[in-house]
Amino acid sequence: MPRHKLNISEIQANNVIFGQLSINKITDQNLLHMLSAVKREDFVPPAFRHCAYIDQDIEIGSDRVLLAPLTFASLLQLADIEPSCRALIIGGGNGYAAAVIADLVGHVVSIDDSSELTAQAMEHAKRLNLKDVDIKQVKNMADGYPLSAPYDIIFICGAIEQLPEQLTSQLGIGGRLVAIRESGKSLGKGILAKSIDGHINIREYFDASTKPLNGFKKSIQFVF
Repeated sequence: MPRHKLNISEIQANNVIFGQLSINKITDQNLLHMLSAVKREDFVPPAFRHCAYIDQDIEIGSDRVLLAPLTFASLLQLADIEPSCRALIIGGGNGYAAAVIADLVGHVVSIDDSSELTAQAMEHAKRLNLKDVDIKQVKNMADGYPLSAPYDIIFICGAIEQLPEQLTSQLGIGGRLVAIRESGKSLGKGILAKSIDGHINIREYFDASTKPLNGFKKSIQFVF
């Protein structure tokens, strides 16, 4: 039987999976499989398809980006996803994160404040026949999506300055939230927030940076 000849996109995907991700301690085999199975190039503008697997953010419109492969994978592994989990994706954009996570969890809700990106996400979900995935447009992403709470996983696809209480309150017992938190320096930090005994415990894990997400800036405090 003749061997399958890899095309360019498959070679690039394999280089990401077995190259930069594996050597950077991304070891979750189910996650690695889904990162290889979901074609990242299908979620970037045509002009950027040739560099879809370069480890950098890619602009996807509406002042938003697709997270760099290593940043994205590091956050997902940090979330410790299990098949029984219910996940909320904040800043889901055009649906790439939902496409990867959908086969790793029981149910996904993906929200965004961009009508353009939400429409694209719905198209991709239909094209890929994603099951148990709800794509929603919201006014304020920092409010989360309380109608489907509680969640085991909250995945924030962008940088934040603060973690709103109305969002962490949507975590179930033992729930985990992952995001890139800006630190005021050149690099932010990948954080894991856990709901433990009614309290939110936050730890920093790795350096990372990405574009800020709407609605997560700290309020300006005026002193008189």
